[in-house]
Parts: sequence; structure tokens; C-alpha cells
Amino acid sequence: MVEQCFRKAEVEGSTPFSGILLNINSFHFYNTYLTKPYVQVKLQKNREELMKLLFILIFVLRLATLYPDQIGQSELEDINAKYFELKNDFFAYVNLDKILTEYEEAIKAKEQLEKWNNVRITEANNLENEIQALQDEIQNTSAMVSEEKIIEKLGFVQQKLQEYYQYKDKIWGQNGEYEKKESELMQSLYNKIHFIIKSFSEETKLKIVMDESTGTLLGSNSENDITDLILARLKINNEETNGIKNFNIKPNKKVSNIKFGYINSDKVYAECKDAKDAKDKLVKWNKEMETKALTMEKEIQTLEDEIKNMSVMASKEIKDDKISVYQKKCDEYYQFKKKVWSKNGDFYKIDYEIMKPVIDKINESIKYISNEAKYDILLDANTGTILYTKPDYEVTDAIIKKINGSDVTIKDDGNISLKNLKFGYVNLERVHTEYIEEIKVKEQIVKWNKEMEVKVATMEKELNAIDDEIKNMSVMISDEKKNEKKADKQKKLQEFYLFKDKLWGQNGDYYKKNNELMQPLTDKIIQVIKQISEKEKYDFVCDSNTGTILYSEPQFDLTDKILKELNK
Repeated sequence: MVEQCFRKAEVEGSTPFSGILLNINSFHFYNTYLTKPYVQVKLQKNREELMKLLFILIFVLRLATLYPDQIGQSELEDINAKYFELKNDFFAYVNLDKILTEYEEAIKAKEQLEKWNNVRITEANNLENEIQALQDEIQNTSAMVSEEKIIEKLGFVQQKLQEYYQYKDKIWGQNGEYEKKESELMQSLYNKIHFIIKSFSEETKLKIVMDESTGTLLGSNSENDITDLILARLKINNEETNGIKNFNIKPNKKVSNIKFGYINSDKVYAECKDAKDAKDKLVKWNKEMETKALTMEKEIQTLEDEIKNMSVMASKEIKDDKISVYQKKCDEYYQFKKKVWSKNGDFYKIDYEIMKPVIDKINESIKYISNEAKYDILLDANTGTILYTKPDYEVTDAIIKKINGSDVTIKDDGNISLKNLKFGYVNLERVHTEYIEEIKVKEQIVKWNKEMEVKVATMEKELNAIDDEIKNMSVMISDEKKNEKKADKQKKLQEFYLFKDKLWGQNGDYYKKNNELMQPLTDKIIQVIKQISEKEKYDFVCDSNTGTILYSEPQFDLTDKILKELNK
């Protein structure tokens, strides 16, 4: 019926409505230059037909409001309407995780990255399977197989292991191919997201925008959430354009105060009864695993001593069996350590299982305090983002009381007049790059590290030389001499791995050296930030490089002031 009415309404003449076309199926408006299946509509002079046309237009517009996805401008207006609910023109937040989960271009890029990564994982697994097959083959070698052949196979296993670790480091190590591929696929999207956030913030006069998903922003009024607005802009502006002008942003609601507070999460975990109990369970479980590992180490050491002290009269079969058992025990030991303490190993699973209920309880308490006290900004002081804030704004004790089941009185502290509010930020990465004393200290650390790398390279050469010596041994050399050489190689290999672990392992010499030289400088940087913040009466000062602050006006940047004080 609607279509018949439009077909009937073809008349000559020009009116303000001339040249409008209607696609009946999608309710989109098009201009008159389009041809079939669209119907040209011109107003009839007849009053009755004009009224019919106006009625239909009103009807269609009403339907359009029910299907905002079909009308680009309606979608913009609907989302813009949410902006009127923003509480202030000082602060807003974005959930960047949500944006990366729902932004179509980011979803496609992540799928590409996952597909690329799965191919490399398969290649790594194939190498692992090859190594395992070779180890099984050596363990099941017949006593009739010559020692030279066994040594040759062991050398091949070492070669494959080296290939495996080099491959993993090449793909997933620092500055590896995975990082480069991720940057190649995602960097332009990150830039686009930040461009949209910056443009939006400048247009709406927001002073600071934070990322809710980094863990620093623990609570905020939902009226400060602009995530959907940013997602809509990304959706509408698929081109590298300034298409943000599609939005008709109107002035924010003005408020005179903003409520700010912070929590010391380290103190919360230290004084939470449930967290203490959970940590005690984890420590107990970990000690049991360490005892098992120590028992396995002792067994390996005993077997090593037995092989070294074997009588020259012992048969080749007995010696081979003992070496096979030793190799099996070594493999079991390394597999056990990998299963328990490697990334995503049992330790991390147990930690998650024990701590998750505690973390959930803490988060519920934080949310309760945040909502009840109506905080606009509630931050965690222990993520590295907050460099300074006044003690008056701390609400840690209230959170601890709530978690431990005590009554909590919500104080009306933390309200700051926007007119008098003093906020600043520091680009800490730039401070570390341009602080003269730190540059000198880093040069010392690099020099020391190079010296250690030379020592490691020398040890590797010694190991390779022993390998060559074993391979080229004459058949005339006694089994006793050969076993001595193998034991010597095993000892030097153990020394090599222990030395590397001592240098670059967890809490190793590199970590200690770095900490010893850098800690005094870090302390000085924090001290200078505190001095300037207190002297100039700042309410809070943040680090702009932790990922939490997505946008802030340049007028709040204190970096030059901090560097000037440090380098004078």
C-alpha cells in the first residue's frame, strides 16, 4: 500500500521536498539521481495527495527511530544523547579492553595475529616432538650399538635443542617476530583509537581521560564512561578522516566539585585476613614442590657420582644402563620444574585458584565504597601511575574494614573544587631517558653486562671443544677415559647453566647490579616529584607512561620542571 501511494505521487513541479527518494525496504533517503529499484517522489499539487505523502514520511521517520542501526545519523544522535549524562568537563574514562574487543578492525587484526601465531606454535611443537623422539630412541638403544653412534645421536639432540630454543627466542623473545607482527597489525589501530580519544577530549574540553582496564582506576561514576562514544566514532569514521565532525557535541553538565580518592592496594592485601590465609596455603604448597625438586636433584647427583666412580671392570651394558637412567632422571627433573614453575604452570594455576575468591571480595568492597561515597576518580596508588597525592584523599582503611567484616562509616572527604583543583603529570619515560646521572649509570651496566657475555661465550667455546673431542675419540681409547671425558662435559655444562642463571636468572647478579646502581636515582626522581608537588600544592600527579592516562592537556605536563631540578 505504501509503495502504491509513492508510485501514484509522480507530478511535475518543484517544492522544498522535490527530489527525495525513498528505499521502502531499508528506510534510507537517497537523492533523485538514483534509478530503479528506487521510486522518484515529487509532490502533487493536489492537496489530498500532499497530505498522504506527509503522513507516509512521518510514518517512515517514526520507523527509522525504531531501527537506529539502519540510520547513521540517528545512531550518532542516540549515542550523543548519552554524552549529556557526563558529570563534568574535567575527567572521563574509557575501557580500552572493551574497545579492542568490540572494534571490528581490532577483532580482524587479532584474528590475523592468532592465525599467524598458531602456525609458529605448530612449528615449535614439531621441533619438541623431534627432540622427544630422539631422546626416546637413545634411551631404547640396543647394547649392540656402538658408543660412537650414541654420542653422535646425543650431539644431534643438543643441536636440535639449540635450534628449538633459538626458534622460540626468535619468535617470542624480546623484540622477536611476534612483537613485530603485533606492532605491524595493531599499531595503526592503536594510533587511530588514541587519535579519536584525543580529538574527542579536545572538542569537549576534557582535561584528563584514563583507561579503566589498566587496574589503576578502581572506581568511578558510570556517568564518566565515554567508551561507547569512542566506539561509535571508530565505527562511523572507518576512514583516516576528521569525520568526528559528524557528532554534534553539546556542552557538558557543569559541576563545581569532583570527588577524588586513592587506595594503597599493597596495604589492602597485607591486612586482608583472607589474603593472608590464601598466601599461607600457596607458600605451603610451594615448599612441598621445592622438597620434591630437591629430592630429584639429590638422586641425579648420586647417579652422577656412581658413573664417575665406576670400575674399569664394569661391562659396557651396565655403564650404558646407568647413563640411560641418569639421562631419564635429568629429563624428569627438568620436566617437573617446567610443569610447576614455568609460565602457565601449576604454581600459577594454584595461585589463581586460591587468590581469585580473595581478589573478587576485595574488588566488591572497593566497588561498594566507590558507589556509596560516589567517587569520580578512585585510583590504586601501587600501579606506578600515581607519583604523588595528598594523604587526605586516602581511603585504604575503609576498604580494609569492609573486607574484614567491620562496620564502615563513609566520610564525605575527597571533594575538590574544580576551580581550585591542581593536577599534573610527568612523562617518566622521558625523565629516565634525559636524566644525566641515569644515562651514565646505564652505560656502566651495559659495560658490565658485555663483560659477562664474553665469559659466557668463552664457556660455550670450551663446551664445543669437549664435544668435538668426544666425537673424534679413537676406538683405541678405553671406556674409562671416555666416561671421564663425558663426566667432565656434564660437569662443565652444569656449571655453564648455573653461571647463566646466576647472572641473568631471577634475582641474579644483573638484577642486583641494576638495582644497586639505579635505586638511588629512582629514589631521587620520586623525591624531586614530591618536593615540587608539595611546594606548588598539587592534589595529585600521575605518570603519563603507564597506559592509564590516555589523554591530558599539555598545560599539566611537569616533565621539564622535574628534569631541570634533577640535572641542575
